Amino acid sequence: MSDFSFDNFSNLNKKLKKAPRHHRDLDGWQEGFVPQDEEAPEAEVKVSPRTLLPLYIIAGLLFAILGGRLFWLQIFKGNQYFAQAEGNRIRIEVERAPRGVIYDRNKTPLVKNIPNFEVSIIPADLPKNEAEKSKILTTLSGAIGVSVEQITAPLLKVGPYSFDPVLVAEKLDLEKALILEAKISNLPGVRLNINPIRQYVGGANYSHILGYTGKISPEEYEKRKSDYLLTDWTGKTGLEAQYENLLKGIHGKRLVEVDAKGQVVKNLYPSNSLNSTAGDNLVLSLDSGLEAKMAEALLESVKQNKSKGGAAIALNPQTGEILGMVSYPNFDNNIFAAGSPGAEYEKLAKDPARPLFNRAISGTYPVGSTIKPLVATAGLTEGVISSSTSIADKGVLTVKHQYDPSITFTFPDWKPGGHGSVNVIKAIAESCDIFFYAVGGGGMPGIKGLGALKLASWMNKFGLGAKTGIDLPSEAAGLVPTPEWKQKVKGEPWYVGDTYHAAIGQGDVLATPLQDLNYTATVANGGTLYKPKLLRQVLDANGNVIKDFAPEVIRANIAPKNVIDLVRTGMRQTVTAGTARSLSSLPVAVAGKTGTSQYGPQNSKTHAWFTAFAPFDNPTIALVVLVEGGGEGSSASVPVAKKILEYWFSK
Repeated sequence: MSDFSFDNFSNLNKKLKKAPRHHRDLDGWQEGFVPQDEEAPEAEVKVSPRTLLPLYIIAGLLFAILGGRLFWLQIFKGNQYFAQAEGNRIRIEVERAPRGVIYDRNKTPLVKNIPNFEVSIIPADLPKNEAEKSKILTTLSGAIGVSVEQITAPLLKVGPYSFDPVLVAEKLDLEKALILEAKISNLPGVRLNINPIRQYVGGANYSHILGYTGKISPEEYEKRKSDYLLTDWTGKTGLEAQYENLLKGIHGKRLVEVDAKGQVVKNLYPSNSLNSTAGDNLVLSLDSGLEAKMAEALLESVKQNKSKGGAAIALNPQTGEILGMVSYPNFDNNIFAAGSPGAEYEKLAKDPARPLFNRAISGTYPVGSTIKPLVATAGLTEGVISSSTSIADKGVLTVKHQYDPSITFTFPDWKPGGHGSVNVIKAIAESCDIFFYAVGGGGMPGIKGLGALKLASWMNKFGLGAKTGIDLPSEAAGLVPTPEWKQKVKGEPWYVGDTYHAAIGQGDVLATPLQDLNYTATVANGGTLYKPKLLRQVLDANGNVIKDFAPEVIRANIAPKNVIDLVRTGMRQTVTAGTARSLSSLPVAVAGKTGTSQYGPQNSKTHAWFTAFAPFDNPTIALVVLVEGGGEGSSASVPVAKKILEYWFSK
């Protein structure tokens, strides 16, 4: 019998329970087996706080970034994203303001607004599915006759989530507009609008005065986006540009609810809507009948004298109001008003005759003998000559060189043999060059001459060498030369011959037709230089006068009354006994001054000038006529003035 007993078994079992897990018992227990009632000892792992610090920092940064992003989106961008979300159903609809109308002095409309059907697309309302969007654009293309590529091109310039309308087609005829109107409910994002365009009813005669409108440029829009839409039209040239702020008006706004296709379904809060305010209407000082006659007479002379162009202007010498202004060649501004003129614009821009150029206010020319009344006024006021001063004109003035007396220069008169005995009145009437050489630069017995600086100063007093300030853009200032100017620009000294040339409106003296007319009007009214003006009144949409424009005086009492009267008498004798005697048959007394200014290679060509005013005792009209390269003023420009004055006084 074995020594094994229950007590021994019990002791063995206790030892096994305390044995390691890898212990193998005699009964075949598997390695690693631990009885269920055995409690395995726990391993103690100690981790340093420094080891976890990077994890804490990374986690903190992630939470900070996430929190900052949420704060940015909710606080700073919240309104923007809310507006975008609301834009899916609430929009601000714009009610376009009609552009103001422009009238002549008798309320005859010179420009009006006509309907213009336009198609625009709101990118955010287009389907995001490319197939659906393509289907809409294809349907639109078929309805309006514009290729898909042309429709898509402007859309590529803006984001797909923009709520700003993008113009894709304009100037649709009524038939196409009606076809599109029938289909538009099934074309999400597509809008058919009526955006009136200008129609210039006065014809090309007013093209340089009225100018034209065109689509707002991206640069203009960026500067004035608070007042304009991307599809708006603005004034580009002429009065359309000059008075853009008056003509434009204020667009109205209303809050509307739209459906998923972007179509308006409800007008929200009508009490808070802002109605559009029509642009102001302009009443000009122009007389449309006179304008037409001026254009007709000028064109006839330009053709007869094989001239490349010319200008004619008439104004009221008592106020400075422009009564008529034409520049030839001109152009049809309706080309621009109807949209991009394309090839037609290129043709105008490249035309060597420069039809887009306003010769009346931007062209600068030697003024020739039309300046002689001004020089006479200066000489009389400065005491260089008097009413009794007389010279013997033999047809040439000989002057010795100021440093070498053996050298002499000759300055001829336009009339071979001269004018004989000449005083200031006869000198003006017959346009005696020798007399005015002496008044300007001396060289005749008893006449010291004004000299270059005094002569230039008097030209400045009468408005030459500076813009008149007329309410039109692109006016030129002309040029009054001085010794300092010549040395600076040409690098040459001033000679007495330069003074002689300036005294008869030649050399470097340049003026616009408007400047020449304005100084003539100053003599006509007794010595007051007015600022020329086209705008006479501003009216609201109901015809009520908002503002009247009073005459603006630039300079008054330029010369003593007795001096002005003497010069006026000389201009009157230009008509009664001088170079403009063909005007003697008119029913009113006319005073004037002819001019023939040289230009071109070796001064081989001449511009034809004439300035005038009437009636002589109390002038109501002053005018200037310039025919470029037209020859003599007496033969090319005086006949134009005669037709204009005949028309004016026949009324």
